[in-house]
This record gives sequence, structure tokens and C-alpha cells, in this order.
Amino acid sequence: MFDEKEFDLLQKVCGLGTKGLELSEQSLKKQIDLVGDDLKRSANKSYLSSDDLENAARRLNDLASQIKQLKLMQNQAGNFEAYKKQQLKKIRKKKELTN
Repeated sequence: MFDEKEFDLLQKVCGLGTKGLELSEQSLKKQIDLVGDDLKRSANKSYLSSDDLENAARRLNDLASQIKQLKLMQNQAGNFEAYKKQQLKKIRKKKELTN
């Protein structure tokens, strides 16, 4: 049977550790800010070329996909955490009954 450390390890191996997901979210926010900064710089040149807009659109589309993936992983992390708590309760209850 699993114990809490093994559940935590499994969660990390699956990429569902909360710290890693928080870092991913911060990274995505920074990348979005960078796209905005790049557009501002381009706009300050007094014009935005179609290449500038296409590049920004491509980057934002990629970031949207990454955000969607992150949200799915955060949801999975929540589900895993609930499952872990449920299983640990069962394990503790079983241990109490055997003692």
C-alpha cells in the first residue's frame, strides 16, 4: 500500500506537483507580458507591420494552447489531491482496524 510520501512522489513524477504548476503559470504570465511589450515597441516605430501582427498572433495562439494545457493539469492535480486524501483515509482506517 502507498503512504503519503509515495503519493507525493507519484504526483511529482506525473507533473502534477503544485509548485511546478505555479512556476509554469508564472512563466506563461511573463511570456504574455513579453508579447505585449514587443507589440508596444513595434507600435512605437509608428507602424505595425503585418509580420509583427502575425508573429504576435502566432505567439498568443501558442500561449493560449499552453494555458489550456496548464488549466487541465491544474484540474488533474486537484483530482489527484482529492484521490490521495481519500486513499490515505482508507489506509489509516485499515491500519486502525488491524491494530
